[in-house]
Amino acid sequence: MLPSLGGGFIYDDVPVIPENPSIQRLSNLPKLLTSGVWEYSGLARNNLFRPGQMVTYLIDWNLAGPNPLAFRLHLLAYHLFACLLVLALARRWTASGWSAAAAGLLFAIHPAHVESASWICGVPDAAMTLFVLGALVSLMEAELLPAGTARSLWLAAAGASGLTALMFKEVSAVLPALWLLIVLSWPAGPRGAHQTGGAVSKHHPRSSSLATYLPGAIVLACAGLVYVVWRLAALGGFVPLSSVNARPLTTAQLALNASWAFAWSLWRLVFPAFLTVDSAYQPATSIADPRVAAGMIACLFFFGAVALLWRRGERIAATALLWIPASLLPVLNANWISRSMVAERYLYLPSVGFCVAAGIAAARLARRRRRLAEALVAVLVLAGLARSTARALEWRSNLSLFSAEVSRQPANGYLRFWLGTGYREAGRLPEALEEYREAAKLDPSLELFSAVNGLPIAVATGEMTDAQAAEAYSRILEKGEHTHPKLYANLGIALLRSGRGPEAAEALKKAIQLDPNNSGAWAFYALAIGDSGDQRQRLVAARRASTLDPRNLQAQQVIALASISLGLWEEAAAAVEHSRQLGAPEEWCQRISTRIAKESSTGRK
Repeated sequence: MLPSLGGGFIYDDVPVIPENPSIQRLSNLPKLLTSGVWEYSGLARNNLFRPGQMVTYLIDWNLAGPNPLAFRLHLLAYHLFACLLVLALARRWTASGWSAAAAGLLFAIHPAHVESASWICGVPDAAMTLFVLGALVSLMEAELLPAGTARSLWLAAAGASGLTALMFKEVSAVLPALWLLIVLSWPAGPRGAHQTGGAVSKHHPRSSSLATYLPGAIVLACAGLVYVVWRLAALGGFVPLSSVNARPLTTAQLALNASWAFAWSLWRLVFPAFLTVDSAYQPATSIADPRVAAGMIACLFFFGAVALLWRRGERIAATALLWIPASLLPVLNANWISRSMVAERYLYLPSVGFCVAAGIAAARLARRRRRLAEALVAVLVLAGLARSTARALEWRSNLSLFSAEVSRQPANGYLRFWLGTGYREAGRLPEALEEYREAAKLDPSLELFSAVNGLPIAVATGEMTDAQAAEAYSRILEKGEHTHPKLYANLGIALLRSGRGPEAAEALKKAIQLDPNNSGAWAFYALAIGDSGDQRQRLVAARRASTLDPRNLQAQQVIALASISLGLWEEAAAAVEHSRQLGAPEEWCQRISTRIAKESSTGRK
């Protein structure tokens, strides 16, 4: 994950962080704690309530500003502490230093973790797993203590960690189930776990499993209740959006897809060679789909192996494997996840169980053939490190990531679209335009997004005029009602540059209605009003643009001009100075300053 530290904001990072005004001011903390992830964008309904994620970004932005290194270091810290807690959990659970060391090493370098530990928007999975592990280790520590203050403090720490995990990602609701798996397989007697001489215990669970489970379960239930009330108040419903699919799948179809998604996840944990940002998942709708058969066979073998281990007394290994489906369960619903149903980031928490089970296997081998076990673990760690390093290097920029992705999946329109974005950010506009057009051909659902991003490039490269671009945007709107704010913003800009100010103002007004936080739309709206329009309205629009983005030069220049028209000389002078600091031409600054001095001295408004 270290090779990705020098990278920038990529993929969904851009709209969530630098284009998100809500994380840029500490005064927004109460709002971040009581609203959905996408509320700032004007999205009325969404199921994501993750204040922990947004507060992380708030802290990073206010410490380092728009410097992606700070965000990436914070994310890396989450991953490193999660690795330490995997080590701690495995040591307590298996009572084997060998198992714990192997589990911790495998977790640290597993290639499937690169997305969660290198992509800034991967914070929810890394942090959620960190606090889930913190809660479980705290509960295990509490079980090793008699009733008293220390035990109560560990239980309180578990509850706080559980609630914090929920604040990062909804998947951590599986925490009580994970605690149950540990209790069912923990060696007889809490202190017995420390008396097995480093071997993996095969003892049966103690007879008081229920008594062991209940205190932790009650603490976690209280944390969950707080979360439910908090979530209901923030979103106005527990799951406001019941499905992300236009045609939701039936219960039977959901089961078919769950088996395949589970099989896919197992394969990526065992053999993480082919990794991708987008697998272009298309839900299976019939049992005749070969993926369904593959999924069912994988499930049969997996749960058969678990049952066999349980019968042989290898209960820790069996429950460690059961950790995988238990923590995957929330993301196996195709109606909630859709295209990203099979994604690497969803493997971060499930991989804990996989790594613990692998650690147990390594410890078993070490008891018989220690050198072979050491060599095998070393080979796996080195191979994982090499694959993770190569993958982390891809996660440095949109261009590096999606160039690699497209080389592996050239017919994936979604990946071609993002490669176009990478080329655009690198200033390679002709190549960007080509990728946007190819994306629209491969995936017609991307036609709108490709046009919104590609037409401005066509204008910039001289391939078409602003008037032609305006006509192209208008044709898209004629096909039906659209709610993409950038479509209206781009239309307004093209109309404005074509000399059609009033029409431009209407289009930009629509863009602002759809996305009130679009600084550029506000600034161009102020321009569209012009010198002959309502100057107070023009000034309000320019001020709003400046508030959203203090580095918006265009907004500062309009503030200066509108303030002169209204006789607000001090504000006009301040705007000129701000414009100069932002790089406005000195000739413009001198001319406007002279105008301010002349008109203010005569008292003209």
